[in-house]
Formats: sequence, structure tokens, C-alpha cells
Amino acid sequence: MKTAVSLGSLLLLSSVLMAGCTAEMAPEDEALLANEGTGESSAAPEEAAPAEESVAESSQAICSCAVELVCGSGRQLTVYEHSDCCGGNFFFCPGNYPDLRKFTTNLFWGANWNDRISRVFTTAKVGVYLYQNVNYGGDVKYIGPDRFVDLGPTLWNDQVSSIKVVALK
Repeated sequence: MKTAVSLGSLLLLSSVLMAGCTAEMAPEDEALLANEGTGESSAAPEEAAPAEESVAESSQAICSCAVELVCGSGRQLTVYEHSDCCGGNFFFCPGNYPDLRKFTTNLFWGANWNDRISRVFTTAKVGVYLYQNVNYGGDVKYIGPDRFVDLGPTLWNDQVSSIKVVALK
């Protein structure tokens, strides 16, 4: 039996169902994923504001790779907990972050961002150094500007413990 729920309720449900989610991507997310690794970015298509709508309740979470720009001058790193953009996401403005255990925003039950990053997005004016250990120890990986990188199939999946976000000219 299907039950109609409001869009707000569905968004809350998607937050609760973050672990092991399967998702249907929104068209703008599919376009973003299609450009992954090419250095190209795609703007979301313009559309009219949606009318109040009902949706069928589902055990599938809606996941989004959409990026909310919150740092000044559009310089920002956005990280995602899972490769498919499900789970938590968080942004880092230019600066040094020696210990990701101190960052718990958008994760449940007090979890932190240490060894949880599976996908990263850098804006056009920022690059990032990913470090395997806290205090910039262990192996290092650089990701340049305007990149949307899935760390899932690499050895870097869930291995990042500190980062340096560098503002570029």
C-alpha cells in the first residue's frame, strides 16, 4: 500500500535512511556525474518552482550530488560520505584541517569525517590536498580545481584524515 507524504517528510526520511541507500538520481545530478573527471561543469537547468506535490513513500532514499556554495568567492571543497552522494556531505572553505575527527556536521550519531570521504567536488578556484593520516601524515593526493572525483574505486576511499584546501587565482 502506498502512502502520500509531503516533500518535507520525504527529505527527512532520506536523511534517516542514509546507510546503504540506493537512489534514483535527479537529472541535474546525472549530468554532474556524466561530466565527472572531465573538468567540465554543468549548470542545473532552469525550471519553474514546483507546485506542492505528493510522492509515494519508499524505502529508497533520495540522494543528491547538488552543491550548495557557502564559502566566499565560490572557493569551496564539498565532500560526500558515499560515492553515490548518499549519506552526509560537508563543505570546507580554503584553509588547513589537520584532524577531520573534529568535524561531525551532517553525520548522525556523533560520527566524524575521519576516514569517511568517498567523493569530492572542488570549485573552479580551489584545489585540495588529501592526507591519509591526521596532521598531514601518510600518503598525499592532490585534486585540482573544478573536479568531481569518486574516491570509491580507489585506495583513497574512506582513507582521508586531514586536508588542505588551497585558494587559487
